[in-house]
Amino acid sequence: MDPACRASAIDSTVLEFELQCSPEIGSLLRTIGALGPSPMPPWVASSIVPVNLRHRVRRTLLDMHADPEGAEILNAIGIAAFVRVRDRTYDPIRRMEALGATVAL
Repeated sequence: MDPACRASAIDSTVLEFELQCSPEIGSLLRTIGALGPSPMPPWVASSIVPVNLRHRVRRTLLDMHADPEGAEILNAIGIAAFVRVRDRTYDPIRRMEALGATVAL
């Protein structure tokens, strides 16, 4: 297949980060459609991870921006801070899923 004919879906957060790291690829890309805006994908942990460890990791991530070293790491990847969100934060994704379910293939 001709490389010029390839297409892929990519999360905007991933694309923005990749373009910051490799701006030269921007001229090789063309947007043919977009969904959103939508929230950043959630960070999740397996239920087999002990509850106390999940809580410690959550607290570390939520407090990371207040620590100079943590803030530097976040800044390097373009994140100001992690915040706790409500379930309704992901309603835009649910709406996109419902819309996608109406498309006949």
